[in-house]
Amino acid sequence: MVPSSQSATSDFLRFSLSSTAPPETDSGVLTVTQNRRVAVQDHVTGTWRVQLTCGLFTDLGEPPVHVVWKTPSGTSLLSTNYESGNFHLLLENPVVGGNYSCSLNNSPAAACLHGEDPMLREVTVYVDEMQARLTLIEAHQRALESGLKTENANLTQHVQGLETQLNQYHRDNMNLTDQLNQYHRDNMNVTYQLNQYHRDNMNVTDQLNQYHKDNMNLTDQLNQYHRDNMNLADQLNQYHRDNMNVTYQLNQYHRDNMNVTDQLNQYHKDNMNLTDQLNQYHRDNMNLADQLNHITETT
Repeated sequence: MVPSSQSATSDFLRFSLSSTAPPETDSGVLTVTQNRRVAVQDHVTGTWRVQLTCGLFTDLGEPPVHVVWKTPSGTSLLSTNYESGNFHLLLENPVVGGNYSCSLNNSPAAACLHGEDPMLREVTVYVDEMQARLTLIEAHQRALESGLKTENANLTQHVQGLETQLNQYHRDNMNLTDQLNQYHRDNMNVTYQLNQYHRDNMNVTDQLNQYHKDNMNLTDQLNQYHRDNMNLADQLNQYHRDNMNVTYQLNQYHRDNMNVTDQLNQYHKDNMNLTDQLNQYHRDNMNLADQLNHITETT
């Protein structure tokens, strides 16, 4: 159900009487200004903007009031922000010159003010377009100079850091150079030792080659000795075979000699017998001779 206009008006009046309070400024009037020497940086876009200020409020009233801005073309704008009793408007770039006004909005708190109260007056400030643009240029230049100073300080600090690093690198390089020189000296010593080792190895190789040649000569001599030994063995075997034959012949000769000896012994025995027989015959013959002599003598 939609309340009637009379009921709504009564409720508004009761609310106004019980909970509204007028706004207040430090001077009793609205004051609008432009800081012609300083521009403000828009934290959203990062660009530099001309700022208008309307205030200075010590109390925004109840409910709190706000202000309405009008551009030279008559366009109404709301404040960009509120801070420390002042409403601020950041002008769009490029800045349009002319009169900018500030006034309280239609609100219950503003309605508490009397019709002739100075607070209800629209206040105006003239913005010089060239001056505004010059302010922006100067602000940009100051920001650029500040940025350059900061960057220069950072670069100086960075250069100092680089110089420190360079000095450290130089010291490290000197240490590395010393280490490389030491390494070079050590390498020269190692190279000398390797060359000496190579020479010693060459000598050992020569000795081994000589030993190998000597060993080959000894092997040849041993092989020759082995061949000679084989020949001697063959000769000894032949001598042994010849000796066996001679022994066999000697044995045969001995057997033959034994047979001859036996025959000679038998012959000697037979001769002894014949001798005995001859001696007997001689004795018999002597006896016969004696007998014949005796016979002769007797005859």
